[in-house]
Amino acid sequence: MNLLASSVVKAEESESFADIQLSHIRRFRAHHPDGDRARVSQGLVVIPTDSASAGQREKYLRYAESRTSRTTSPQGPARLTFEVDLVGASDEIAERLYRHQPRPGPGLAPGWLIVTRGRVLDPALCRPR
Repeated sequence: MNLLASSVVKAEESESFADIQLSHIRRFRAHHPDGDRARVSQGLVVIPTDSASAGQREKYLRYAESRTSRTTSPQGPARLTFEVDLVGASDEIAERLYRHQPRPGPGLAPGWLIVTRGRVLDPALCRPR
């Protein structure tokens, strides 16, 4: 069994999306037979704009910006918290993902891999290898 973490979480123990999601990953791995080696994937809204026209890029950026206010605090009676949409060039998106990845620690293991446009990026340098 693997875990697919969502870009939407319920703000129960915190109002920080990253803290809540990290707690879900740690809880999953604490109860998984493979422990820290249990596989986790993250579902996000990611819009690479490498091949987009200037008009398309603007449209995608406006769309993401229109949704950003929902990421600043829990929403509605269910107190849902959303991750920010990632829009930009593949290398920029990869850099943002790398900067915000959880560091190895209790309930986490190294081994993050970022794949963009069919290229594997070296997480240590966040540069194509």
